[in-house]
Amino acid sequence: MARNFAKQFYRSKAWRQARALALRRDMFTCRDCGGRANEVHHITELQPENIDNPAIALGLDNLMSLCGPCHSARTAGACDLGEGYAFDADGQVVRVGTPPHA
Repeated sequence: MARNFAKQFYRSKAWRQARALALRRDMFTCRDCGGRANEVHHITELQPENIDNPAIALGLDNLMSLCGPCHSARTAGACDLGEGYAFDADGQVVRVGTPPHA
C-alpha cells in the first residue's frame, strides 16, 4: 500500500505510463523468481525527499517488475520471516522464489 506522501504520485498518469513501460520491458516477468509480474518496484525507495526526482520516481533504470510475493519480500521485511518467505497481499506467509500458482 502506498504511503501517504506517495498516494497522489501513484494515481498520476506519469506513474501509470512508467509502470506500463517497465512491465512491458520485463515482458511481465518477475525479475526475482521468473513468475508473472503484476507490480513494479522502485529499486531506490521512493521517499518524500526524492519523489520529485524523475530519475528515481519514473526512471526505468530504477524500476523492476515483480510478482506480488517477491514485491512483498523486498518491501515488507521478509527477513523477519526467514530466508525465502514473505507476506503476500492478503497477509499470508508465502514462499518466495517460486512462481505463484495460477
